[in-house]
Amino acid sequence: MFGRGPRGIAAIHGTAHPPVADRVIVCDSGNVRMQLLEVDTGKVLWCTGCGGKMRKPWDVALLHDKKHIVIADIHMHVCHILRLKDGAYVTHFPEVVPEFKVWPPPKKPGELFSPCLVRIDHQGRILVLDHVKGSTFSVETGDFRVQAFAPDGTYLCEVTRQHHLPATLATPDRLDPEKARPKS
Repeated sequence: MFGRGPRGIAAIHGTAHPPVADRVIVCDSGNVRMQLLEVDTGKVLWCTGCGGKMRKPWDVALLHDKKHIVIADIHMHVCHILRLKDGAYVTHFPEVVPEFKVWPPPKKPGELFSPCLVRIDHQGRILVLDHVKGSTFSVETGDFRVQAFAPDGTYLCEVTRQHHLPATLATPDRLDPEKARPKS
């Protein structure tokens, strides 16, 4: 069912009216695809590799609108947005995809280098953890930053920068915009 190394998952709670089962989205990195499955049955509802637009899906989150998902692609250096109901490709950000072997990593606001975690905050902003310097093939080394993007992928600000990879990226109830670095 999965290749070697499924990475990220996102749970989607079902509804009573209309009846919809609990589902889970899996980043199947080893097979370069995303899968949506019913939790109770394991039935695959859809499976997509986005027509070759993905190279290494690493993490996934459900957008605030509950109709789209965002995927961190560690090798394409972008985040993809797909439609939840059928896995159809919608867009990616940043708009310009850097060359596959970029060195040194991009440092401009809004650019991504090996994004490895995505989360959605209470306002619907997409928070992305990526490398500032380090190896594209090792998410354990280097300097990391968290950037905030609008649901359409528009860059908003850099939230933080640190030397060590955090164990996870959790979203508090409120992200203090006064502490976030403004858009340059």
